[in-house]
Amino acid sequence: VSTAITIKDIPASFSFSKTLKLGLIDLEVKYLQVVLNSAIDTKLTGEGIGSSGKETDYFGGKTKQAVIKFQEKYKDEVLGPVGLTKGTGIVGPTTRAMLNFLLGK
Repeated sequence: VSTAITIKDIPASFSFSKTLKLGLIDLEVKYLQVVLNSAIDTKLTGEGIGSSGKETDYFGGKTKQAVIKFQEKYKDEVLGPVGLTKGTGIVGPTTRAMLNFLLGK
């Protein structure tokens, strides 16, 4: 796993603390999208709403699909500890832990 990444638009003091899932509207969702968009293999979309620089606070279908990609990318850290082999698209404790690890938390 790579070292911590520095991502603009996310305050240095921020860490993920909530369960995030489809339909939620929250600032943490925007930061989630920023993290997901920072890697080519987990980004939401290439253009339009949800793309890099156009993140929103709404957890929609594109966010869910990107979370699943993220969970499966880091399956040993995120899915393995809870006995899963496929991503769920729900940002729970192990997904949050990996996101926070990437933010250097």
